[in-house]
Amino acid sequence: WVKRRPSEYVREHFRFTTAPAHLPSDPVAIDQLLEMMDGSGMLVYASDYPHEHGDGLPALLERLSDEQRRELRWGTATEVYGLPRA
Repeated sequence: WVKRRPSEYVREHFRFTTAPAHLPSDPVAIDQLLEMMDGSGMLVYASDYPHEHGDGLPALLERLSDEQRRELRWGTATEVYGLPRA
């Protein structure tokens, strides 16, 4: 009854937020996680303000390119919420 790969359904219907980001301390492991998620396109920025969740977000941002950081900060949200791109 499943007509597509499970990963296609996940990519279509799920997004992951950056808070809380309890990530491994090893940068290589973070890179592997991003590769498994097919880059940062499945991430949506979330601060969970005023709560602090450690160094996960800075460690993640360090591993992303400038374009991926821009996409994380506003691009993915515009897609999820159907907002026009500026």
